[in-house]
Amino acid sequence: MATNDEGARLPSVLRRRPDLAGALLRRPGIAAAWGMQLAALFPRRVAPADVLAALGAAAALSAAVRFLGRVPAAQAPAGLGPALLRLYLELPAERRAEVVPLLRRFRVAVRGALAAVSEPAAAPAAPGLAAPAELAVDPVDRVVLAALLGGTGGTPRAVAVALERLPLAGRLSAIVQLAAHRPVMRALPWDAWLREAPEAHAAAAAEAAAASRLFELLPLLRALPPRLAEPALLRAFAELADGDAVPWLLEVLETVAAPRQRPELRPLVIESLGRIGGAAARRALAAAALDRTAESRLAYRALAACAEEEDAPLFRAAVTHSDWYVRLACAEVLGRFAAPQDVPALARLAADPVPAVAHRALSCLEG
Repeated sequence: MATNDEGARLPSVLRRRPDLAGALLRRPGIAAAWGMQLAALFPRRVAPADVLAALGAAAALSAAVRFLGRVPAAQAPAGLGPALLRLYLELPAERRAEVVPLLRRFRVAVRGALAAVSEPAAAPAAPGLAAPAELAVDPVDRVVLAALLGGTGGTPRAVAVALERLPLAGRLSAIVQLAAHRPVMRALPWDAWLREAPEAHAAAAAEAAAASRLFELLPLLRALPPRLAEPALLRAFAELADGDAVPWLLEVLETVAAPRQRPELRPLVIESLGRIGGAAARRALAAAALDRTAESRLAYRALAACAEEEDAPLFRAAVTHSDWYVRLACAEVLGRFAAPQDVPALARLAADPVPAVAHRALSCLEG
């Protein structure tokens, strides 16, 4: 299924022609996409059955979601379950979340379609759609769908057990897709997994911690050796503002993310320190800012995010920095505290040749 909504933008000449929606939906390709967008604009003028028949071919996914989101669950047309199941399975992973609200809205119909995949005698699908028995649902997708749809097999404990039975690669894939499903993530044996195979489960645990706000996972993540530092871990500590992770992050910055080892982690560590803040993080960021290395400008920006008033002198001294990005950070910090001794520095920044810097400093002076 094509899902390029921008390429299927509705022409202005059709924007007031809901009478053409049905005919367009019955045509292939871009015409069906235009019909879907008309259906979303005029939901009362278009029959759900017409939309259902074109669902697998329409390029305007968001329009289809908007239209079906207005259809009451009790009035779901015949064949909607198989259609939504097929739509979900054919979408690339990064776009599946767009359809999840519809799966939940029509969960009974989709559950029936999912169960019918292994039942050849299932009822036929809507015209133009694959019959349920023709759909292929691999074990990972089946577990993910069970969690999304709920029901007897979709309780948090049942999903957690099913996840544990999956091969490692499938388990990690399912966890990433369900990372924001807090009840399921809380039911998983993270302690045992991180103790027995930390290399395999560290990133998945971090994704779950951040997406589901599982603060109880933070001690387990901090107990991991810094050599296992991954972007997901750094983001989790930042997202949950884990002040206790600062020593761990500083060790990563000094060792694992050293220039001759994994320098690609340095920007993420610096950003994480800025989002967490605290005295130790600010000291490290100030030192990194003054190092004049490739990450210096990032350190200024990260320090600006968590700066306290005692950091103002560092930014006051940098108002003539050659990098406009640093000068912008100076304007933000000095304007935040607005001490009398900062007025000359802000006045200088208000005359900066870079509009973003000048505007920020000027707004601080006027405020």
